[in-house]
Amino acid sequence: MLETTLYQTLSSMELMVSLTTKVHCTSLDSGHLDGNEITTLAEKAFCELKHLNELNLNSNSLTEETSSIPTDLFSCNPVLSMLDLGNNLMQYLPESITNSNSLLAISVLTLNYNKLTVIESNSFSNHSMLTDLHLENNLIVTIEDNAFQNPSQS
Repeated sequence: MLETTLYQTLSSMELMVSLTTKVHCTSLDSGHLDGNEITTLAEKAFCELKHLNELNLNSNSLTEETSSIPTDLFSCNPVLSMLDLGNNLMQYLPESITNSNSLLAISVLTLNYNKLTVIESNSFSNHSMLTDLHLENNLIVTIEDNAFQNPSQS
């Protein structure tokens, strides 16, 4: 268990295990887990972090599978505005991003340097606060109609 007294970054620690426990640093507003080899995140791993504003999971080994990134992973983080999932192994957008109950405050979403091939319709439909979306250096061949449009605006 990570205690509330942890102030160091967890970047580039060569974590090769799954993050299978909840993080209990309740006052944490910025989390840096980039540069590890994390393959799996526990369901609601960040639920205790009600003030989490920024989360960097760049350069890990995460895929789009729900076993890697659970569907409701970010459902308890109402103020999360910056999420970096770049440099992972995702071939399509995980449900934790496209889920209409998650990431309501997200303004910066980084998904560059993955293996994304398709951006499906309504993928970002519930992200009305989104101002910066980084999709560069993927393998995108298809962007479906209304991929970036709120269904109520169709």
